[in-house]
Amino acid sequence: MRKKPRINYIPRLFSLEKFLFSPRKSIALQRQKWFLSLVRREYQKIESESAAQQMIEEQLRLAYKLIRTNQDLQAEIDERKRVEKELLEITQKEQQRFGAELHDGVCQDLSGILMFTRAVTQKAEREGRLDVDTLKEIGSMLQRAVNQVRDTARGLYPGDLEGSSLMHSLESLAIRTQNLMQVNCQFICPSTILCEDNDVASHLYRIAQEGVNNAVRHGCAKNIELKLLQSDGTVTLTVRDDGIGFSVDPREVKGIGLKIMKYRAHMMGAQFQINPETPGVSLQCSLKFPF
Repeated sequence: MRKKPRINYIPRLFSLEKFLFSPRKSIALQRQKWFLSLVRREYQKIESESAAQQMIEEQLRLAYKLIRTNQDLQAEIDERKRVEKELLEITQKEQQRFGAELHDGVCQDLSGILMFTRAVTQKAEREGRLDVDTLKEIGSMLQRAVNQVRDTARGLYPGDLEGSSLMHSLESLAIRTQNLMQVNCQFICPSTILCEDNDVASHLYRIAQEGVNNAVRHGCAKNIELKLLQSDGTVTLTVRDDGIGFSVDPREVKGIGLKIMKYRAHMMGAQFQINPETPGVSLQCSLKFPF
């Protein structure tokens, strides 16, 4: 009985062509089938290893992305906790400032009016008559006190700002700043901008208010420009002043006010920039429109 040819290896003495194309057709066909099955097994092995490698790489990529996402989320949670703590501190400081303003401003004025009224009353009792001019003066003093209380209240709560109210509130802010702080403050808004989202409008107003206060109190500005513009689907709020600006890189400033403005911009999904100028500084908050 003739033995079958060994097909589990390729003889070193023969070339692949001679091995696969033997003169004997049956042997050649058998060798070719063996070779094709060998190639197929090797290809499947390589393909399987490649697929496994791709799967491992994809899992590693997803794991890395998940880790980065968790890190970013944790960082945002930590940042929010820190900002919330700073907001609480600011609220307490604002309450202290508000109390001081009431005590040193309105309370002193009312105390003065009260003393003046008592003096007028005693004089009227002695003379048996009332002086009309004196009563008018008391009325004027009371009106000034009422105006001061109204301005303080508007600074604490500007009211609902939907629609065109944002523009009117920013204009009132400029007028109030000019009257109370003795600086030139102008509001510029070439076209009507309607904001139907009260939260966005409130954030924009508070950013403008904080920017104006910083310009006066810390920047010692004499001229402030408050601008609200709409262009190419973007609304930009700008607060520009001619004060002393920053002595360091604005990104390194650790003032709570700037952090709160950045936080408000983040809550709106807006971009917030601090641009040093000569002289002064420019604050810009930009977000897509409509809100």
